[in-house]
Amino acid sequence: HRDLHSFPTRRSSDLLQYYQVLAVIEQKPDGKWLETHNFGQVYKDQGWARNLVATSPNSLAWSNGTNIWALDFDSGRPAIIWRGGTTNHLLGITYSREKTEFLLNCSDEKDQFLIRFDPGKNWVSNAGRVGDSQHPISNVTWVNGGASYVYNLDDGGTNTFFIKSDMNKPPARLPWPGPVRTLTLAGDHLFVAGSVGGDPAGIYDYNSRTGDFGLVISSVKSPDRKSTRLNSSHANISYA
Repeated sequence: HRDLHSFPTRRSSDLLQYYQVLAVIEQKPDGKWLETHNFGQVYKDQGWARNLVATSPNSLAWSNGTNIWALDFDSGRPAIIWRGGTTNHLLGITYSREKTEFLLNCSDEKDQFLIRFDPGKNWVSNAGRVGDSQHPISNVTWVNGGASYVYNLDDGGTNTFFIKSDMNKPPARLPWPGPVRTLTLAGDHLFVAGSVGGDPAGIYDYNSRTGDFGLVISSVKSPDRKSTRLNSSHANISYA
């Protein structure tokens, strides 16, 4: 098992200047974690890196400004695989190793839009416009091996999840009355790190097939663990 880490450090000669160091830490069969690669300051001429993703056991990618960089462990040299335009902003990326595709969350002077990008085939497809400056989307994530993707839209404190399971049909919509930190989808289960109404923050599980909804892990020591169904007091799933 490997962990890819990009962490800030600082120079002893200048305590106010930070830079990033990229390292790979691998778990050995005995359970110990050892650093197997250290690429040093691969970002030093590129600015701050965001959205670090593993594209294979021996390669990774990250976003920087409007560009996407990739690094193969054998070469140890980063290269640009996606170069954005001057009027477009790259807000986030997610990668499906099964599908070998990136899903890019982008914006321009009008609103936000999603782009599918396969660097191996040099293939690009516009996945449609999804939000605007007043209703931004975030947490765009490939799920279920690249068969679906999910994101949430912030409407002034009330979030709505969009689950795109069929590329030829509109996404399912699930209103969520509370703040959201992050989310992921596994099969029929949508897991959300956040809170609902006045409930404590934690990880919630929503089954889109049965409608069952419950608190999996709470931020408090002795939560009132309950399972219910999303209803008018919580949310209902619908299709746009």
